[in-house]
Amino acid sequence: MNRAIPAWLTITVLIVAVFLVLVFSAGRWSRASRASQNALQDLRDVRQLTDEIKRIGDQPRIASLDIEPPDRITRRVQAAAAEADIADDSILRVDPQSVIRIGQTRYQIRPTLIVIDDVSLSEITHFAKALADEKNGMTVRDLTITSRAPVRGRTQAVNAAGERWDARLTLTQMIYSPISDSPSVQRTDSIALRP
Repeated sequence: MNRAIPAWLTITVLIVAVFLVLVFSAGRWSRASRASQNALQDLRDVRQLTDEIKRIGDQPRIASLDIEPPDRITRRVQAAAAEADIADDSILRVDPQSVIRIGQTRYQIRPTLIVIDDVSLSEITHFAKALADEKNGMTVRDLTITSRAPVRGRTQAVNAAGERWDARLTLTQMIYSPISDSPSVQRTDSIALRP
């Protein structure tokens, strides 16, 4: 016995099936659309955070996390001198001092005394600017200049471009160092660059 299915039932089943497929597809499309929008928003957020991290990374810090060792300080001084066109024999002394805690804070400073002689004011200015490295907590805090004693046979009237000076600078590194029970850093010996 072969019973024929009425045409209206077949059409109704097909319409319901198509409707269910459309509803299911619309639900999936809606979820995919929301996921896509969320992914785009996440991408915008990541880009914004990346830009902010780059911006913050380029800003100067007030303190370094590490104490710069004496040999690196010497290289820093020599590089700054080269940038300022100061002769190597004009650098008389680079003397890193011991680290000093600033009160009961989480910061320490390490001053380094630098003595140079027979330099122009322009050279001193360029040297001090080249020494400073705010990203690593390095600043020139003190600068004292004295006029060179006149050379015998030379008149006192020297034009501004020809004046020569001796300078004492204090390069200071600020270090972030939470207070702990660890022993303090010992003073290093001064480094003589010229006898």
